Amino acid sequence: MLHRLLDVGDKVVHKFNCARVEGMDKRDGVLLVSTRNVYIIDDYRVTTNGEVVQHGSAWGSGLSSMSSSTSRSRRWPHSAIVSVFKRKYLLQPVAIEIFAADGRNYLLVFDGRARGEAFKHLQSLSTTSTTMEVVSGILSGSLGSGGTEQVEAAMGSLDALRNMWRSDDLTTKWVNGQVSNFQYLIHLNTLAGRSYNDLTQYPVFPWVIADYVSGALDLSDPSVYRDLSKPMGALSEGRAEEFRLRYEMWEPEENAGVPKWHYGSHYSVAGVVLYYLIRLEPFTQHFLKLQDGHFDVADRLFYSVADTWHSASGQSMNLSDVKELIPEFYYLPEMLSNSNRFDLGRKQTSEQIGDVVLPPWAHGDPIHFVNVMRSALESKYVSENLHKWIDLIFGCRQQGEGAEESLNVFYYLTYEGAIDIQSIQDPVERAASIAQINNFGQTPSQLFKRPHPQKQVVVSKPQWNVLQLMHSSLLQRTLIAEAGEVVGSIRALGEKVIMTGVRKFPVSLRSLPRYVQYGFMDCSVRLRMQDTNKTIAALEAPHTGQVSCISVTEDGHIMCTGGKDCVINVTAIEKNNFSPLGSLCAHVECVTCIATSRAYSIAVSGSADKTCIVWDLNKLKLVRQLKVPGPEHDWPISLVDINPSNGNIFTVSGVYVNMFTINGQLLVSHATGTSVQEEAITAITYTTRFEWLEEHFLLLTGHYDGSIRVWRMRYRGGTRSLHLEHQCKAHTAPITSLLIHADQHSFYSADNSGRVLMWAEEKREAA
Repeated sequence: MLHRLLDVGDKVVHKFNCARVEGMDKRDGVLLVSTRNVYIIDDYRVTTNGEVVQHGSAWGSGLSSMSSSTSRSRRWPHSAIVSVFKRKYLLQPVAIEIFAADGRNYLLVFDGRARGEAFKHLQSLSTTSTTMEVVSGILSGSLGSGGTEQVEAAMGSLDALRNMWRSDDLTTKWVNGQVSNFQYLIHLNTLAGRSYNDLTQYPVFPWVIADYVSGALDLSDPSVYRDLSKPMGALSEGRAEEFRLRYEMWEPEENAGVPKWHYGSHYSVAGVVLYYLIRLEPFTQHFLKLQDGHFDVADRLFYSVADTWHSASGQSMNLSDVKELIPEFYYLPEMLSNSNRFDLGRKQTSEQIGDVVLPPWAHGDPIHFVNVMRSALESKYVSENLHKWIDLIFGCRQQGEGAEESLNVFYYLTYEGAIDIQSIQDPVERAASIAQINNFGQTPSQLFKRPHPQKQVVVSKPQWNVLQLMHSSLLQRTLIAEAGEVVGSIRALGEKVIMTGVRKFPVSLRSLPRYVQYGFMDCSVRLRMQDTNKTIAALEAPHTGQVSCISVTEDGHIMCTGGKDCVINVTAIEKNNFSPLGSLCAHVECVTCIATSRAYSIAVSGSADKTCIVWDLNKLKLVRQLKVPGPEHDWPISLVDINPSNGNIFTVSGVYVNMFTINGQLLVSHATGTSVQEEAITAITYTTRFEWLEEHFLLLTGHYDGSIRVWRMRYRGGTRSLHLEHQCKAHTAPITSLLIHADQHSFYSADNSGRVLMWAEEKREAA
């Protein structure tokens, strides 16, 4: 039975019993390390004689266990294991978190000494990267595709993680303004053992705005911000005095030796996370389990941002509420809408609980609310003071005298090492201890014991952009190539610009010189060397008829091909071989364009049938069909793209360009011209930095008539639109590709005659 779940010819080398943690659930299974792959398979166990057999749940008390009549298997080749972390579970060092290149990650709990052995074997496979791309978590966690971005690789033990922090180049980059506050907080949460897989130790983020009643916010005004040098319990002086008296009056000798504490509740517990995410699945189901199958009393649910801040900051003198925020407040507007139409009940005032009531300055728009929150997080004031909050949560004021002086001491069971669950034999006492840990929360691991350095360089807004370049008197257009054939795409590799012809696609910008090519008489797709054009692998006739389009993920591991047979085929590129993974079917006419994203584990396809579909690349399933506006958009989908910074999806049909969120909400639809024959959009590119600043977003469109147009996003009264800022006739032939350089200071354009231009400011020698 087990062999059916393994690749043909794969042999198991190491096998371990484990339990997979997801939110408030836990499911038994096995971790298998084979000759070629790593597997996590539910509902199996390793017997005492080493056999792997199917079973029912056999683990002790803890979080609730999941069961299913079908076992689910997950597989990754060794090269896809990006990083492995040792983790705590119920404050015990018994877990491992695995991060894979496809964006999936899993928290596994082991028994006895198995964790050490499993970690050793997995760590030997890890590709361990220290680039910032894999640290960014906006997209980890609760995005629509259900995946998370990879998290920066770390060492195994906490001591190693602390050493990593001391010498970590990322801290220096943050201090120098090269890393955003959001990215850095995700980084620290990861190092401190916080995990999106475990609601009891979920990533924690700060409240930064203190004004949720004004009609407008001036983010340059320090008065709109919370004091980041104080924990939530100390923000209100009246409530702070109550906590101070509690601490001073507490006598450990008279209370069974329990140490002094300011707070019996925590800023981050499973109940707080579910309070915020109650409107989103699967968190709704976790909430119902926590409440015995019912929603809580309506007055205790997340109803209003202003009311929640009022309570947590101490303005209502609530001594049991000191909760901070979760990362989703800074990237996930869907959490604020009751799109599933759950009946959350009525408050005592007879108000129906539905969407979260937003502050007036959000104009009733969850996306705008999240963008303002993110803008505040990256603001000058927060950047200059965030190190003080870091000291409270992860650093020198988390424990000891620093915590006592800062009014930052929590109940002793929240700190690691306070209790040894494994040593408790009495099942009743063990269950009670686990319940206490879940109720009191878990304080993150202390990463450092010295004050965290202050951020010195604050860059909260773009200092230069393409629009300024177009208006600059020093603008220089340089012909950098005449390819002699149609340029299909332009890609940047460091300082190099990689150009490929039509029907060609680079396999990976990090592993050139290889590319895939289609359009042959035998309908094959071929993997070829860039320098010699030598074919090193061929995928024979993946479609009935010709391949019509192709896309390869940025890491070069997954290829999606669209065909005239209306089918999309997904293929793995493993070293120099093609390995078919499956087919996706939903279109009824030729697939005209495909875009892929490894970070978000999605593909987006457009078709001559005028439909646009989002696919899950991990599950190979349809996620949703985008509602492309009509009937005026009466043209096939000619181009699709995925913004790597936030997952926004672009579709093009005729002269129309549409922008959707990754979860399918239409942000803007705009006609860039009137004549489909002359002004049809043939290429797009856009800015990817400072994605939370909507009005700094620029879109460049290339057209059939050779023109390039620059559009700026405008937000007025809850409505988004694109405003034409600049237009120029750049080429005499149709534009085929556009690319804004990563530094945002220059861009490239190509046309179907093979001409490639670089647009940059002329460099002048210093006098």
